[in-house]
Amino acid sequence: AKNAQQRFSAKFGAARGKKDAALMFEAAQWALDHGMIAQCVQAVEETLRLDPSHAEARRLKDVHDQISRPVTDYAQSEQLLRQFCAKPGMKIETSDHYILMHDLPPPKRGETRTSPKDRLQLLERVYAAFMFTFMARGVDLEIPQQKLPIVFFANYKDYMQFSIRQDASLAMASGYWSPINNIGVFYDFETDEVVEAFKKEDKAIRDLFEQAKRQSLGGRSELKHLADTFATLTKLYRIANLQGTTEP
Repeated sequence: AKNAQQRFSAKFGAARGKKDAALMFEAAQWALDHGMIAQCVQAVEETLRLDPSHAEARRLKDVHDQISRPVTDYAQSEQLLRQFCAKPGMKIETSDHYILMHDLPPPKRGETRTSPKDRLQLLERVYAAFMFTFMARGVDLEIPQQKLPIVFFANYKDYMQFSIRQDASLAMASGYWSPINNIGVFYDFETDEVVEAFKKEDKAIRDLFEQAKRQSLGGRSELKHLADTFATLTKLYRIANLQGTTEP
């Protein structure tokens, strides 16, 4: 079966081959219905190239241009973040629509840890998808005039200590939004106690596997299977936590 990208490419290619603006806009609507915002915008722009007077495509292009304008003034957002979280050593990074306060250490050589810029890019994709999906369907949303503030802790324990001081009920939260301050608070799932436990067990089993392999001992396939199981459980746990922090 074709995946969503392949199906969109087929619709897009067919419409462009026929130079049919109506067919191209159908591809744009299909992409929007399937949450493919970048592809929707691509098809909208191609629709306007084929038919500059296409009213609905022009409306969607205007909506996208409107929500894509960067917010340049973030002094007030930074002040709010500094008042909300006074932890020493917190740094500030910004994107078009977000301001991120974090204490992530500089990446070490060869480390694959997600950088602040990567996290900001993810936030921007969520922002664009949310705003465009609703506004393209005629639902008026207030476009933020200030950068949206986020606090991100590099360590789960720091996140937990800070959050419990806000509200004891947050002890079970994987991340949250403070409606009083309009600030999102998250942490690096790699430092979660469950992930740490999974990684510890995974390393112990892989060490046993390497030892068994060096000494040509039996049971190597079972050890490899068990290690892969722990890796899969860790991955599923990360996904579950990420979904839990992005649901409305």
